[in-house]
Amino acid sequence: MTETDETSESAPASEPLGYPALTYGNEGRLFIGYLSVALYHGLEQEICDAVDSACYDVYKDVVIIADHSHQGFDAIKECNVGDECVILREDGSHTVYVCTRVEPNGRNMKIDLVDEAGISVFDAGVNMIAYTCNESWENVFIVYFSAIADTH
Repeated sequence: MTETDETSESAPASEPLGYPALTYGNEGRLFIGYLSVALYHGLEQEICDAVDSACYDVYKDVVIIADHSHQGFDAIKECNVGDECVILREDGSHTVYVCTRVEPNGRNMKIDLVDEAGISVFDAGVNMIAYTCNESWENVFIVYFSAIADTH
């Protein structure tokens, strides 16, 4: 841009040209592969239903992240053991996780999530799980993660 070009505007330094600023939920933003979604505390249906919004909660020291598969969260079905993901918080702190297990045929029991053998995700010895529906809310795809780095 030259000094005589008054119609061009510069993008703020925090927003690269052509890319909108990231929005962070009150629990941060999750990045898994090509998936990026804002995390909001709670397991309410309204959180799942909203665009660019996934549920975030903690139960028995396990972070639970859930969202609709038809809103792009089916990307978790591409996870493999050894893949990493990160929760980035607006203050710059972050937690890095590594995928330790994938359960394509989990079950949502309303009060628990269990693997194909009926074992609760909360007894799996992991720090985080992410899940989404397969063909119904009762049949879910679960990805298990263990924390490997935390600056929070």
